[in-house]
Amino acid sequence: MKRLLNLSITVLLMTFTVSLVAQEEKVLMNQGLAVNDVDKRAVEEYLKRIPNTHEFLAKNQKRNKLDRPGLCLNLIGVKPGMKIGEAGAGAGYFTFFLSKKVGTHGAIYANDNDKFVLAALEHYAEESKQLKNIVTVLGNDTDPLFPVLNLDMIVIYGSFHDFTEREKWLNNASRYLKPGGTLAIIDGYYPEHGALTQELVENLCKMAGFIPLFHEDLSRIKKDRSQHVQVFRKDYRESKQGKYAKAEFMYQ
Repeated sequence: MKRLLNLSITVLLMTFTVSLVAQEEKVLMNQGLAVNDVDKRAVEEYLKRIPNTHEFLAKNQKRNKLDRPGLCLNLIGVKPGMKIGEAGAGAGYFTFFLSKKVGTHGAIYANDNDKFVLAALEHYAEESKQLKNIVTVLGNDTDPLFPVLNLDMIVIYGSFHDFTEREKWLNNASRYLKPGGTLAIIDGYYPEHGALTQELVENLCKMAGFIPLFHEDLSRIKKDRSQHVQVFRKDYRESKQGKYAKAEFMYQ
């Protein structure tokens, strides 16, 4: 009788766990744009005003020669199967490169504070037949609100200079990374636009518990363009033991 009771309890617990996982997945897939009917109409109007998918992709093709996204992906160490949170994703320029690199076994949680640009990202992703591994996430100025707590990496591509609550945001973002996870900030240093410097970014990240791993100045190969890559690790002990090796790359 006791064994039967224990078996019944076990079955109930397993059923409850499966139910929780299913609910969690459902929430995850709806994390991005849970909008009401008024918002939906506004989004529809917004999508009519932005460049169509062909124009968006054509513009990005021209941008690739200047931004060299493949170089950045290799430098920060993006690999197949990774789970990555991208902050300030916008309409998805770098998102689609991340998506392709991590592949079908990976996931990209594309965050922004603007639901309209996230709607554009979803629209472009669907029409250009991107991999089904992108989840849009609506955050705020102090928290990206990623729906998972074990990300391999957080990437901020060309948007950190616009962050208004950098210190608070970094402190909150840290908890979404698994131990030893990395933070990659790729941005320009412009005094009149964000006023970022290597020292400023390092100090902000250190205050949030991140350890600098390396800095690469890509400005030397990008004429008239400031672009710097700074990578940090969340876990100090792993960084100290040298378990992280900078990815080898070739200038293209």
